[in-house]
Amino acid sequence: MKKPVVGACLVLLALGAGRVEAQYQRSGFIAAGRGEADGSYFEPGFTLAAGYLARFGPAAGPYVGVRTPIVYSRLTPDDAALLDSLGLSSGTVEGGSASVVESGIELVAGYDTGALGGYGWYGIHYVSETRNDATVRSGAVEHGVPARSRSDLGPSYGAGLRFQLGPRMGVFTEWFRSGGFDDRMLRLEGLRAGVSGVF
Repeated sequence: MKKPVVGACLVLLALGAGRVEAQYQRSGFIAAGRGEADGSYFEPGFTLAAGYLARFGPAAGPYVGVRTPIVYSRLTPDDAALLDSLGLSSGTVEGGSASVVESGIELVAGYDTGALGGYGWYGIHYVSETRNDATVRSGAVEHGVPARSRSDLGPSYGAGLRFQLGPRMGVFTEWFRSGGFDDRMLRLEGLRAGVSGVF
């Protein structure tokens, strides 16, 4: 009598462990793309994001999660826009690049069919922005644009689509928008694509 009971208990434990595994999943991701800073004299630039996602929900169906990304973006000046902001019709620009580093936490909600899924997120990032100095020359006139740095908390939100390539790996593309609450800081918006893997 004891052997069937023990066997049944082991089967129930195995099934229970399978359910727990399906309910919680950890994955890492890395993505690259282009981000545009609206209302500024910068051209769309390179952006790189990486981080982790803790996901709660079934393998197929609705789920929620927490994502912890680190994002680096680099922008170069739009010469024509910078000259126009200084009231110049022509000239040359040296320097003036900008970099933005973000880290934070995001709440994620999505739905998976098993092969294809969609998701959205909203979070708070700590944003650190550095703008390098620039020298603008127009004829015999030379203008200096001083370097500056700012940091602030700010919102990050977006949405994406993910395609599952196998049991432990997928590819995704997503639209994002982020920036500090400080109105003087850059607001970045764009598209990026990448890979994610379960561990």
